[in-house]
Amino acid sequence: MKTLPDGMSSVIPHLMFDGADEAIAFYEKTLDANLTGRVGMPGSDSVLHAMLQIGTSTVFVSDPMPGSERRPPQGLSPVEFYVYVEDVDAAFSKAMAGGMTSPDEGPMDMFWGDRTAVVHDPYGYVWTLAQHQRDVTPEEIEAAMATMMQQE
Repeated sequence: MKTLPDGMSSVIPHLMFDGADEAIAFYEKTLDANLTGRVGMPGSDSVLHAMLQIGTSTVFVSDPMPGSERRPPQGLSPVEFYVYVEDVDAAFSKAMAGGMTSPDEGPMDMFWGDRTAVVHDPYGYVWTLAQHQRDVTPEEIEAAMATMMQQE
């Protein structure tokens, strides 16, 4: 018996929204997400279950279920998503033009070998856009951390 359906990974985030269809359209515009499946909630316009493909990953999306205690985040979610992209500068520009905000000035080269930029969507989820630039050894990471700690 197969453990995973084709195209799925072992861990799939499931994001909840008040207005999942709006969020789906937002992610299509800002993160190049592709809607690969959508099931409506019977008797309403709400999303019972939808699947988005973002890069090589699947993300489940839905509106809250009637009677469920699970709700969308109020404020920023404590869960953050790290998304590898081919061109972080272009992805950051697209995300910002599409309505995301950022606590940062823009993409920065990081000591662990990635160039990253943090963006917030209007639903409370935080996304770190990343482009891998170079492989770094654990020793190089430790040395960079030690230097950072001395500067603080």
